Amino acid sequence: MNSAELRAAVRARNGIATTGEGLAGHTDIDEAIVAALSDIAGEHRWPWLATSTTITFQASDGKSASLPAFTQIRALEIGEAPVPSVSLDEFLHRDRLYVYADLGDALAIYPTPENDTSATLYFFQPEPALETDESSPLLPEAWHRVLVARASYHLNARRGRSD
Repeated sequence: MNSAELRAAVRARNGIATTGEGLAGHTDIDEAIVAALSDIAGEHRWPWLATSTTITFQASDGKSASLPAFTQIRALEIGEAPVPSVSLDEFLHRDRLYVYADLGDALAIYPTPENDTSATLYFFQPEPALETDESSPLLPEAWHRVLVARASYHLNARRGRSD
């Protein structure tokens, strides 16, 4: 289902007219769907959220220029060789060669490369924003009924607070 179909399914499950009611308008239902997607994505490291991208570590400081949105890093490889993750403390002590640490806004590798170095980052991504009515979540179709039920929970919890 796309965003418009999910919204219609939440309306149908909750008996809400298409004109909306109180805190169950178009925007409120969309926010409930986003909250439900966030809940489901946060429960487990789902395979449909696993992906990879190429990042580049700068020769100047060994840091990545930019990172994609991720919820958890799975692995980092440079030249098909795995690079182990270490804590920030261990990274700063420089006790081990060929490691990386998550600095929050960047990843850093040690030792600092002599040239800009490409790496493959494997990670779990968050569900993308449903920006248009045609947008669909990464969540497989088989899970959409669970999504509608969870969105209904969020919507009714919100509606209950206004009574």
